[in-house]
Amino acid sequence: MASIRLEFPFFFKTGKSVVTLHDVIPLALPWAFPPRHRWVLTTAFARVRRQADLVIVPSTAAAEDVVRYLKMERERIIVIPMGCEPRFHPVVNPVRIAEVRQRYALPDRYALFVGTLEPRKNIGTLLQAFARLRVERPPDDLKLVVAGGKGWGEVRFFATMETLEMREHVIFTGFVEDDDLPDLYRGAQMFVYPSLYEGFGLPILEAMACGVPVVTSSCSSLPEVAGNAALLTDPTRPDELAAAMSALVSDDALRAELRWKGIARAKNFTWEAVARQTLAVYRAVGGR
Repeated sequence: MASIRLEFPFFFKTGKSVVTLHDVIPLALPWAFPPRHRWVLTTAFARVRRQADLVIVPSTAAAEDVVRYLKMERERIIVIPMGCEPRFHPVVNPVRIAEVRQRYALPDRYALFVGTLEPRKNIGTLLQAFARLRVERPPDDLKLVVAGGKGWGEVRFFATMETLEMREHVIFTGFVEDDDLPDLYRGAQMFVYPSLYEGFGLPILEAMACGVPVVTSSCSSLPEVAGNAALLTDPTRPDELAAAMSALVSDDALRAELRWKGIARAKNFTWEAVARQTLAVYRAVGGR
């Protein structure tokens, strides 16, 4: 969900100020948020526009949307991409993966989604695409694992699963403990993230760092983060998403190519670099 990290007394500005905005999704996709959440963040965004000397965002796409929706000057916006924690890496511990598989009742082969169950994450389209894949490859034992806590509007996804008669082929794990995430990624055949909008899209970076081939959306910040290390699809087209997933199921060479491209891509994003760049912004604003 959209978030703001406030770096100054929010109601009473007394000096220079820097604000980190992860995204402005409630303004870009107002229908994807409950009214109260939308109102609170819209009010906060207006104050940021008036008070911030500089705004840090995690992607060029987010910067463009701050200009568009907050009507801020581009020169007041600094892009500092997020980083990937070192614990997300491709080295596999079979015992640990087996433990995680047992804890969440995971199948031997699965396509993975990680994220809060909310409309913006586009899980309904993911379910439709996976149903198409099942029709194309009925004997395949590949399952879909949807990992994440329940959010606003999650009930519709369970209804979609029932309508598509996919109960036997889809596993909703609920919230996954943070320590289990790396092995959840490593055990997957592919990571599928058809989100309609992201300020950055950290899960695709984590999946790539773990050596998992990625399919994601061709919109917002996701192509910027993925580079040439993922398959990009129109998130409103279940047929495109199904075709990309099918390609990864059937093409060993493509999976291997995306695996190594993803690992290399993820190495470009570190929290050390984030800290260094953020400190430089604060020093510049503070005049030292």
